[in-house]
Amino acid sequence: MKLTIVTPEKKVLDSVTVQELLVPGAKGEIGILPGHAPLVSTLGTGVLKYRLPKEKTFKQMAVSWGYCEVQADKVVVLAESVETKKELDKHKTTETLKDILKQLENIHLSPEEIRKLRKKEEEQRTFLKLLD
Repeated sequence: MKLTIVTPEKKVLDSVTVQELLVPGAKGEIGILPGHAPLVSTLGTGVLKYRLPKEKTFKQMAVSWGYCEVQADKVVVLAESVETKKELDKHKTTETLKDILKQLENIHLSPEEIRKLRKKEEEQRTFLKLLD
């Protein structure tokens, strides 16, 4: 099946043939193999994994929010953001996470500010998971 991954800024993958795909759905991981039933799902923040034909290991990238559309022969992932291991810096990610956690200690934050910070926290934790 063909996999395409797109963000508002760039096309990350364009019709790459994959044998297997694991996407972080909003309510849990979704496993997709060729011939999967048609599906449209929201994405959560997490690690997307795909395996190329004749390879045993999965390639991985962090995705944040979006949608996944599955058809019998293709999958399109529309994500708010996508980061690969080589685009991330562990030290910077750790420092960003510490800063977010410090901001969350402020008792005067509005519910909307807390929601935005929790979303950023989840992204940074996903980045660290990808880097491990």
